[in-house]
Amino acid sequence: MSLRVAGLDLSLNHTGIAYPGGSTEVLEPTNLKGVARHAKVRSQVLERVRGADIVVSEAPYIARMHPTTVDLVGLHAVVNAALWSNRIAMAYIAPSTLKKYATGNGGKDTDKAAMRAALVEHLGPLAPTDDNEVDAFWLRAAGLEHYGDRLFVAPAPEALNAAVWPHLEDILAAAL
Repeated sequence: MSLRVAGLDLSLNHTGIAYPGGSTEVLEPTNLKGVARHAKVRSQVLERVRGADIVVSEAPYIARMHPTTVDLVGLHAVVNAALWSNRIAMAYIAPSTLKKYATGNGGKDTDKAAMRAALVEHLGPLAPTDDNEVDAFWLRAAGLEHYGDRLFVAPAPEALNAAVWPHLEDILAAAL
């Protein structure tokens, strides 16, 4: 059985989604703040990933406690709980791990342009141009790779060993 994997670059302003079928989009930003924004993004994400077995998300980067960091962590918690209650598994990949998987370099000097360039190498002009969609695409590709359904050979597939992955049996049991 092939897993239906979605990628989610969760953001307070421009959430990127890669659908199980491979297309991508960025959610329209909202003027809402705090919990109201969390509820809106949660609803938008659930509507779009319904039918997925697993959503692979970039883990929030927490360098220091700042109101925006707290808001983003809250958004992740709300979306994760909603996915769980809808029997959709969630995996998290650290930003540096995703960069290393996609480009071969997970250092802080690896920027969004490098992520897109790496994707253009595989997809050519069909590669998404929005950074949020690019990240979501790589997140989906990482999930497919981890569970044995590789889209293409990424520069550093071994980097995915550092991610937090649910067990395949748990995903399949939840889908029943």
